[in-house]
Amino acid sequence: TSMAARLGQSIVLGLLIEQFTPTDELHVKSTKMGYGWACTLIGIGIVFLLTKQQQFFITHRKGMTMRLGLLAAIYSKSLKLSSIGGGITGVSSGQVVNLASN
Repeated sequence: TSMAARLGQSIVLGLLIEQFTPTDELHVKSTKMGYGWACTLIGIGIVFLLTKQQQFFITHRKGMTMRLGLLAAIYSKSLKLSSIGGGITGVSSGQVVNLASN
């Protein structure tokens, strides 16, 4: 819907600009038609805004879910390594999680 809104916005903008171009004197363009195209342009802009916000929210949510999963995997792996190595590794699990969270 986002791409359709952008395409519709450019078409309606072209039609709105066409309302201001002078033509022959017999063909008078209606101001109501110009206001109609302007309102349509605003409506399409609102639709584009809402779909873009929804897309951003979903993408942000998926990214945070992936980050949480990776942090959990890194933390569990660091706990396993520190218990197997007996603390010889030189990097504590807190340091690994701190680096991953920043």
